[in-house]
Amino acid sequence: MLRERVKKFINEFGIPITVFSKNVNISPASYHKWIRGAFEFSEKRAEKISQYLEKYGF
Repeated sequence: MLRERVKKFINEFGIPITVFSKNVNISPASYHKWIRGAFEFSEKRAEKISQYLEKYGF
């Protein structure tokens, strides 16, 4: 579910993945691995990403 929210956020705002990654303190490589399902963030990191998305209504 978080992956879909992140994809929607990036698509709707049209921000580069590098900018999103910087804003949530992850590397672009980690983002890509996570989107592909090859990597999972810790509960704490996932919560921070979720809070960031909620700030923008996602």
